Amino acid sequence: MALHKYSTLAFGEGYLKNFTNNMDNPVLDDPPFEDGNIRTFNQDDLDQAQDRAFHEINARLVNCYDVSDWEGATPAIIVHVADLLGAGYAWLQKFASDLGQADANAVPLLEQGRRLLNELRSGTMFIIQSDGSVQARRALQSSYDLG
Repeated sequence: MALHKYSTLAFGEGYLKNFTNNMDNPVLDDPPFEDGNIRTFNQDDLDQAQDRAFHEINARLVNCYDVSDWEGATPAIIVHVADLLGAGYAWLQKFASDLGQADANAVPLLEQGRRLLNELRSGTMFIIQSDGSVQARRALQSSYDLG
């Protein structure tokens, strides 16, 4: 399966500033799960979180915008949304057994990313391309028009 992403989240940066790639020394980075298993979170996990964000963005915006060129020249607002959603999914995955910790970090990121997606879908926010132009919206069809 090909990996898709609009951003490149990195351990210890941005929304993941408190994350470490703890495969090298997981005991020092995070406490073990209640069952004693050591928590691990590595680049593959981070890639999966970014992939999930990519698919959510496309699924929510494909009927409003042509998303086909975004992997090559991703608009800044899409990178921002991808960072928010990807980091939120990473927090959820890392602390899957500790929902209090996951909720405290993940929920605000996911809510903010989804709020921005809703604004883009509704047309109250615009997508500005790298050349400064506003990306045109697709003409929406109702389900009645699809036959």
